[in-house]
Amino acid sequence: MCVPRPGMTVRGCASRISAGPKKTPTLRVFTWQRAPSGRWTWLGPAALSAGVKQGRAPSMTCELPLRFPRRAFLTLVIASAATVSTGVAARCRPARVLLVCQYGSVKSAVARELMKRRAAERGIVIEVRSRGITPEEHVSPSLAAALRLEGVDTHAQALTVLAPEDLQTADVIVGLEPPSKTSLPASALDWSDLPSFNTEYARARPLLAARIDALLNEVDRRC
Repeated sequence: MCVPRPGMTVRGCASRISAGPKKTPTLRVFTWQRAPSGRWTWLGPAALSAGVKQGRAPSMTCELPLRFPRRAFLTLVIASAATVSTGVAARCRPARVLLVCQYGSVKSAVARELMKRRAAERGIVIEVRSRGITPEEHVSPSLAAALRLEGVDTHAQALTVLAPEDLQTADVIVGLEPPSKTSLPASALDWSDLPSFNTEYARARPLLAARIDALLNEVDRRC
């Protein structure tokens, strides 16, 4: 039985089977994938084919006669597993999301914590940071009470002013203020139309959740 190593997203391994009309013994390279639950799942040929079409996992299934030279076969297995592991790791580096608002303590901070929570629920690895143009504590008492009920800690990250290197290292930039106030790149997503969190959080919350899910869908398609 093949057991995948912890820490690998996709892995190839070998097992002996019988196939063909004459039951000729063959060796097949299998692949495994870690599910969001943390459990490892075997991806058969059909699942692999579907995964490839969705850009999720490369197909590494192949069969070779048992008389195939042992050393050559082991070399193929090792190379295949390494190719899958490194290739997927390169394509699936955690996306870096940058959230920007005026004070860095309200919209961007709340969105950061809710995005981190939702990504964890969906099993999506992501790096989320928030920045303020003019950092300042600006959470209203009513918003603070609502956030406590949700277990959202806007102080999980220290208030930080937006710097040029933040923009350079981010894969996705989200502006929560009108573009004219932030001077963000043209490629930045504009979420400035969300209602005020301080005064209308109950109305803003589901709208924010929908946008977070849509963004995570895009991030998930990268792998």
